[in-house]
Amino acid sequence: MACFSSILDKSGAHYGCFKLRERLGLIIKGRLGVEHPDTIRASANLAATFRELGRYAEAEVLEVEVLKQSTKLLGVDHPDTILASSNLAGTYGQLGRYAEAEVLELEVLEQRTKLLGVDHPDTIRASANLAETYRQLGRYTEAEVLQVEVVKQSTKLLGVDHPSTIRASANLTMTYSQLGRYVEAEVLQVEVLKQSTKLLGLDHPDTIIASANLALTYGELGRYTEAEGLQNDVLQRRMRSLGDRHPDTLLAMSSLAYTYKETQRRPEALELATKAHRGYVENLGEGHPYSVETAAFLASLTAE
Repeated sequence: MACFSSILDKSGAHYGCFKLRERLGLIIKGRLGVEHPDTIRASANLAATFRELGRYAEAEVLEVEVLKQSTKLLGVDHPDTILASSNLAGTYGQLGRYAEAEVLELEVLEQRTKLLGVDHPDTIRASANLAETYRQLGRYTEAEVLQVEVVKQSTKLLGVDHPSTIRASANLTMTYSQLGRYVEAEVLQVEVLKQSTKLLGLDHPDTIIASANLALTYGELGRYTEAEGLQNDVLQRRMRSLGDRHPDTLLAMSSLAYTYKETQRRPEALELATKAHRGYVENLGEGHPYSVETAAFLASLTAE
C-alpha cells in the first residue's frame, strides 16, 4: 500500500494518495505505536499529501508532531529530523508565516552544511528555500545573492538541463522582477519555459509556474495581450490538475484578474478576484498575505 500511494502521489492523484496514506497511517499507528519510526514516517507522508492538496493548516499539525517525535527519537542532526524541519518551514511559507519559516530554514542550512558540505544537493536546496523566504520577506538583495550561488552550484553539480537547475533559474527570475529588472527576468524566463517544456512537459507543475512567471513579467512590461494568453492557459491547466479551490489555482485566477483590470475589463476582473478572495479566505484564512492582497485589489476595483 505504501508503494502504491507513492505512485499515486507522483501521478498527481493526490486525493487517492491521501486516502491510502490516511488508512496506512492508522494501521501502522495501531500496530507499532505513535513513537515508532514507521509511524512518524507515515505521518510525514500524509502531511506531504495535505500540502499537495493545498491543505496547509492540516499539514502543519502533522508536521509539528513529526518534528517533535523525530527530534526525540532520532536526534536533531538525523536526516529525517532535518527533513521534517525543512518540510515544516515550507508549510509555514505557504501559510504566509515567513518569519517562522526563516528561523527553521537557517537551522536546516546550518545543519546541511555541517553534515553534508556546501556542495551537496540537499545543502543547495536548503539555500534555495531560504532565498525564497527572503524574497517573500522583501529582502531581495539577500535573496539574489543566495539564488545566484544556487544556480552556479546546481549547474556545476547537476548540469544546466537538470530540473533543479531550471527551478533555481526560475526562482532567480522572480527576484529580478521584484528588483524591477524585467528585461533580465524575461530573457531568463523564456529560456526556463523552453527547457521546462522540453524536459518535463507542458502539464508539469514547474512548466506551469514558468508560464505564470513569464506572464507576470509581460504584464510589468505592458505586454498585456501576451500576458493574458499565458495566464488563461495557466488557469485552465491549474483547474484541470488541481481543481478550482487549490491555492495555486486561486493564484492563477488573481493574476489573470490583474491583467483584466489593466486592459479595462473590470467586470471580468471583479468576477475572478471575488472567486480568488473567497477561496483564499476559506483555505488560508483572512490574515494570509494572499487574502489581504486580494481584498485590497477587490477594493480598488469597486472604488473605481
